[in-house]
Parts: sequence; C-alpha cells; structure tokens
Amino acid sequence: MTGPVPASPLEVPMVTHPLDRPRSNTGRCLMWALIGALAAILVVCGGGWAIVRATVGIRPNAGWIDADHKKVVPLDLTPPADNGFYTYEEAATARVETPETSKDMAAWARAVSEHDEDTVATLTPRVRDVVTWNAAALSKLHEAADKDYLSPAAPGEYTVPPWGAEHRSLARIATTAALMAHVDGDDQRALGLIDDAYALGINAPRGGSLVEWLAAVACVAIPSRASSFIMLDGKASAQALMAHATRARELRGRMYPLSKVLTWEWQTQKAMADRARQGGPQEGESVASGESVGAASSLRGAPPAVLGAVDASDEWVEDCYARMIDALDRPFGDTSFDELMTHTEASVDPRRAALAQNLVPVWAKARAKYQQSYAVLMADETITCLEAYRKEKGRYADGLDALVPEYMPELPVDPWTGKSMLYETTDDGYLLYACGPDRKDDGGVCTETDRTTPDQVFVPVPKPKTP
Repeated sequence: MTGPVPASPLEVPMVTHPLDRPRSNTGRCLMWALIGALAAILVVCGGGWAIVRATVGIRPNAGWIDADHKKVVPLDLTPPADNGFYTYEEAATARVETPETSKDMAAWARAVSEHDEDTVATLTPRVRDVVTWNAAALSKLHEAADKDYLSPAAPGEYTVPPWGAEHRSLARIATTAALMAHVDGDDQRALGLIDDAYALGINAPRGGSLVEWLAAVACVAIPSRASSFIMLDGKASAQALMAHATRARELRGRMYPLSKVLTWEWQTQKAMADRARQGGPQEGESVASGESVGAASSLRGAPPAVLGAVDASDEWVEDCYARMIDALDRPFGDTSFDELMTHTEASVDPRRAALAQNLVPVWAKARAKYQQSYAVLMADETITCLEAYRKEKGRYADGLDALVPEYMPELPVDPWTGKSMLYETTDDGYLLYACGPDRKDDGGVCTETDRTTPDQVFVPVPKPKTP
C-alpha cells in the first residue's frame, strides 16, 4: 500500500514577513551617515571643550596642568668655599643665654624704649654681664655677616636645623648689645650690631627649608624696633646714619627670594617621595626627619611628603609648585599669587584638597612674612635717611622725593603695592607706613601688638622726638 509522497523542501512555499528589511541599501546608508555625523559632532564638541578647559588651566582630575606642563627648575646648590653656614653655627654655639637672662633682656629693652629710668638702672648691671658673656658669639656673628651662606652645608647633607631658636636668640643678644652701646653713647657700634642682626636674618634662609626661612625672618623683625629707637633718639651722627642706610640697602638686595625656598621645598618633597617608593614609608619618614639624604617638609605634622598625601601624580603636584614659584617671582604689586589662591579654593579637585587647604595658604602666609621683612629693611633705610636729612637741614623732609638722590638712590618701595611708601609730616615728627596685606591705604593705622594690620606702620612706633 502506498501513501502520499512528502513534498520536497524546495517545494515548500516561501512566506514573506511584513517586517523584513528592504532589499535596497539606501536606508541603511542613510542610517549610518546619521550615526557618523552625530559621532563627529560629539568628537568636535568634546575636543573643543577639552582645549578650552586646558587653556584656562583646569581639566577634570588634572587640576592646574595645561598643555605646557610647567616644570620646576632645580636649584644649583654648590656651597661657597668659605661657607657662612659654619660660622653662624659657631656663633650659635658660643652664645650664653638662659630663660632668666632672656627675661632680663626683654624687660630692660622695654624700659629703655619707654624711658623707664628706674627699671633701666636696676637691670643694667645684669644685662651688661649678659652682653659681656656673649662677646665671642657677637664677634663670630660679625665675622659671618659678609660671608656667602648655603644651607644645606653641602648638597645631599641636609639635617633639620636644631638652631632655628638659637638664631633668634643670637638676634636678641645682638639687639640688646646694640641698645647697651646706644645707652653708652656709642651709636656707631650700636648700628653696626643692628646690621649684624639683620644680616643673620638675610643670610640664614639661603638654600634652606621653609622652617629655616621663617626662623630667619624673625631675625629681621627682632632688631627693627630697637633700630628705629636708636635712630629716632637723635644722638647718632649723620655719618653713622648714612653708613647704616647703605648697609640696610645692601642687605635688602641680598634677601633670598622666597621662590627659591619653594623650589628647594619641591626638591625636598620629590626626594622624600622617591625614597618612600624605593624603601617604603619608614625610609620616607627618615628623610623628613633629616636622618638621611633629603630635607624637612614644610608642613610639620603632615605626611612625610605632599606627593604621598594627595591623590595626584608627580606631574600634577610639580605643576602646582611651578605655578606658585612663577607667581612668587613676579614684581611687587602683582596679584598673581592672590589669583592662584582664589583659583585653588574654587577649582581644585576635592581629592587634592590637601594642596588647596594647606600648601598654597602656607606659602601665601610665607609671602606676607617676606614682604614684611623687605618693608622693614626698606623703612630702616628710609628712617635713617630722614634723620640724616633732619640733622643737616634742621627739619624733616616735606616728602620722600626730597631724599632722592642725595640721601637715597630712589624712592622707598612699598612691597604690598609696588608703589612708594606713604609718608606725611606731623606736629611731633612724621608718619611712615606701607599699605599692608590688604593693599589699601588705611591712613597709617595699626595696633601695638600687630604693626602690620591693617597698615604696616614703622613710625610713629615709637614716636620720633621733636627736632
């Protein structure tokens, strides 16, 4: 019995689905053309956005880095043949001071400036002994004043200076000795000792860390009031005054740029980070403590290196340092560093907040200290020349321009604004001041405890005597 024969597969009728794609390629080409155009638009827009963001110095997760990738130029740390570093160490070692003698010197100096004759008479014998005991230290201090100085003592041999406080102690002793010489009527020696104290502050930070540099800044601040008092007391000869003015000008020209201190700090941070990578955290900490090659971190109590404290590449952090160094190298009155701080606070990625919250503000404060020290030396020269003018003309100058060029080669510069310092005569002398951190003329107003806010005032604190 035979059944029906199944149909061949080839004979099964084809069923066309209504959603089958068309056999023409036109639609497919149009679709891919549309996708390509959209992709091109996205690429062009994204590239343009990245270029614009890089041009203004901000890219996601890149901070300041731009197309230039700013680099820090390393310092040349070649020590001079006769390094004053060692002479200052000898002076610090030779000094004689105790907490009791420090109190005596401070009380005696205050009594001298306030013309408290009873206290002066009581303390003078004890303070004179202190000055005598420190004759060797003062001699070494004078010997060191003209020497070129480099710290570290030699490249790669850096230790955290244990004598930052000892340098301030030396400055106090020299200032006390200067006041004693003034009381004894020897103003030429008095002003010479003031010069030596200033030189300590000018030389000490060369090639050093921020900690060392800030300790040295105090060595400029300590003798400043005594210097003003000695000059305004009216006893020094015009010849001694002009010699002091020349020395103050020369020392001001030797002030170590803060940008170089920051450059040294970057080299320190990089060295600590490299050592930590090679030998682990303990090795990095030994560098930070000065136990081996490297230098001390500017942020005491912070991790051993900024490079290890933030989520950032070496390149990014170096770019940050390079921008700060560039801003610090600008002329007085330039606001680049202020703009950099504003940019940091507003734009830095939160993961790099350690830089925004610590590094840049710390160096902004250091810059203010640098400007204060520069202004002190600038004012010291100006006060001296005003006194020399009074001795020869019988009155104070009507304006600072009357001092140029016979007494000063140029008008004294206010480092906060880059313009001339502010000066006006008064019934009992004159008022000399700089604008201070706010860069505004507040009329020569300051407090007794803080002579830099809002203006940095030099005279009348203390008030000059009536000529």
